[in-house]
Amino acid sequence: MIRAMGIHAHLARLALAVFVVACLAGCASRDPDFGRSGPPAPEPVQGLGVLLVQNHSDQSVFHLRWREAGSSRWSGDGLDDGDVIKPQQERQLELPAGTYHLRLELGDGGNWTPEAPLQVRAGAVVSCVLPGSAAAKFGTLTVANNSAWAILHVRFSSRNDPGWGPERLPTGEYLTAGKRRSWEVEAGQYQLQVAFQDGMTQDSAAYAVTLGKETVFRIGTIKRRSQ
Repeated sequence: MIRAMGIHAHLARLALAVFVVACLAGCASRDPDFGRSGPPAPEPVQGLGVLLVQNHSDQSVFHLRWREAGSSRWSGDGLDDGDVIKPQQERQLELPAGTYHLRLELGDGGNWTPEAPLQVRAGAVVSCVLPGSAAAKFGTLTVANNSAWAILHVRFSSRNDPGWGPERLPTGEYLTAGKRRSWEVEAGQYQLQVAFQDGMTQDSAAYAVTLGKETVFRIGTIKRRSQ
């Protein structure tokens, strides 16, 4: 008799266990998130570019603001609290690729805005120079890689110099296909040489960089040669 009661108790516990497991399975099957390994993947982030602001004037920049082309709304201050761009200093800003108007608020209470909007491209650096009496002779030299190969080295110099000049790309930086890079240089005639990832090079004819303007060296697939 005692043995029979023990068997019945064992069967009751077994039935209860099966009931609990069935309930849990039913709840899990109704849970829309059941079986997911984690949260849904985030939306892809738009490509970022770098805006390099260089202060060649004799005043400090206290505030830096921008707005997208077609918008009338200016951004908040792009400088940290207490930060200023002193003469001969520069700052870098990461912005989503796009076209921007820039406004610099100066120490004398005035504002300065470039004449033309700035084109920020993903993975590239675009320069904006606040001119002054010592910077009025500067223009922009831009290298655009329109080839199918990455550019590992960029050198340029005045047309009258015997060599190509020093390496212009920072250590670890290179221009992949479709990318560009800008430098502020004194107005004048320049010659340029680039070296590609596959060991080939390309030389350019002399180009004129004019005051306050951008001159683009478009690197294509012609005139490449072995080093």
